[in-house]
Amino acid sequence: MPGPRLLRGSANETLAAELVEEFNTASDTEAAVRLVLHRAVMETRSDRGVISWIEGSEMVVAGCFDPVGELVPVGSRWPLAGEQVSAVALAEGRPEAGSYSSLGVDVPDPALRDMHSRLTHLLVVPVAVAGEDVAILCVSRRRAEEFTAEDGEVLDLIASAGANALRSAHLSDLLGAALLEVAAGRADAASVERIKTDILRLASHELRTPLTVLNGYLSLLRAGFFGSLSESIDRVMQILERRTAEMNALVNDMLVAARVEDPQAPTEAETLDLRILVRDAADSVAARASDRHILRVELPGEVVPARVDADRILLALRNILDNAVKYSPGGGEVVCSVDAADGWARVRVADHGLGIAPDDREKLFTRFGRVLTSANSHIPGIGLGLYFSREAARRCGGDVALVDGEEDGGSTFELSLPLAH
Repeated sequence: MPGPRLLRGSANETLAAELVEEFNTASDTEAAVRLVLHRAVMETRSDRGVISWIEGSEMVVAGCFDPVGELVPVGSRWPLAGEQVSAVALAEGRPEAGSYSSLGVDVPDPALRDMHSRLTHLLVVPVAVAGEDVAILCVSRRRAEEFTAEDGEVLDLIASAGANALRSAHLSDLLGAALLEVAAGRADAASVERIKTDILRLASHELRTPLTVLNGYLSLLRAGFFGSLSESIDRVMQILERRTAEMNALVNDMLVAARVEDPQAPTEAETLDLRILVRDAADSVAARASDRHILRVELPGEVVPARVDADRILLALRNILDNAVKYSPGGGEVVCSVDAADGWARVRVADHGLGIAPDDREKLFTRFGRVLTSANSHIPGIGLGLYFSREAARRCGGDVALVDGEEDGGSTFELSLPLAH
């Protein structure tokens, strides 16, 4: 076998150009590793070549070329510090030669130790790109012939010529793996979201039956079917009726939220006067509000035509108004105003309640995204109201947003919908 080329002057440049051109023909990581290893073994008259990626404090085998011996398995790992010649080569940034008989390679896998035991000499060089060590190139001999300085010079040139091709191919692999991981993560997330929706639908259906029975018996009691109610029982009845109404509202929200997320669920769009929906929603919430609250509705004199799913938007308006009342436990005025301009209808609901801290605002429109504080932990709810309201508005081409919120009190939410032409 011929000896290594003497790299002097133009010969150095010729070989470098030849190697770069050859290595850049590689179409993928496997091809790049194979080309570099073949050249390294041939040019240094070696018996085996191994390229290992540097991953943190470990070496990970990227490829092995050995025409007659057992190949080192791709993916094998061992500590960088466990192989002294490689550690020195990395520290010095240049080729380093050594003897296997005095090496003391720290390889946890017995099979890998057996592979090394049949070798006599090795030559290692770091593969660096822009000053960063990305891999280690190692060639080995079985015969008792040490590597020379010329061997090191040739191997260093091969590592330099192949560095960019190896780095690019490896980065392409890492990007592909990352994209697959992201795709899998998205699929998993979509699966989790489907499960959540199914649970919402199942739970709401299962709760409706006992609630229907409870509502029926409460109605019979209130109608005097079981006799007249004493004053103390009447007070208990009021509490039961109020809590049952809250449960009915929660179950309805769960049902509608599950329906909103179902891509197969149709949107029953119709053109109507938005003022009618606002008035109906306000009347419904006012009937459940306490005497401490004042719900004021400001409507324009002209029709505000919008093409919407009436049931969904009515429930969205109820949710926003109900939140304004619930989160104003001290009472006060809640103002609901409607205006139309620039092709949009806007419904604003302003309160003087507990307010919302800036760090909590992103959570407002997430499913089950309740913002719990010591001031509101006693207020009933499961965090679906604003989430559903935004989804319902977006199904109709609009949106719901927090347009004004002060941490020390008060907030304003806006539901916007495109005007019907």
